[in-house]
Amino acid sequence: MRRAQRVVYGLADPGLEQAQLVAEILAGAARTYRGSSSGIDLVVSGLPLFSIGRVAPDQLGDGDRELAYRGSGDGQYCKLVVTRGRLSGVLAIGAGFDTRQLQQAVFSEARVRAWHRWRFLLQGRLWK
Repeated sequence: MRRAQRVVYGLADPGLEQAQLVAEILAGAARTYRGSSSGIDLVVSGLPLFSIGRVAPDQLGDGDRELAYRGSGDGQYCKLVVTRGRLSGVLAIGAGFDTRQLQQAVFSEARVRAWHRWRFLLQGRLWK
């Protein structure tokens, strides 16, 4: 049996994820808790801010590639961190980014292909 890690998330979303899992287990589903995503979704100075995964410069390594999108004058900025072709971090400032989909993509380490990177750099989104 794997020893449980002692992580305190300090946010509401991980608690809601954990409560959902407990409810499913109590209803008879076979589920395993693998930890919660540690995404942060806030509003700072009137702008939505979302962050998940490794995005700080001191967290990045040689195998990480940063991609940045800057919107046209409306405070939009989004940085993706791709590690060995998979999404490992997102920092988004401003409205218009699908943060739930990005959160799930980081959590599942979604593959980011060349056309995804191209679309992101031009339009600020990975998927249609």
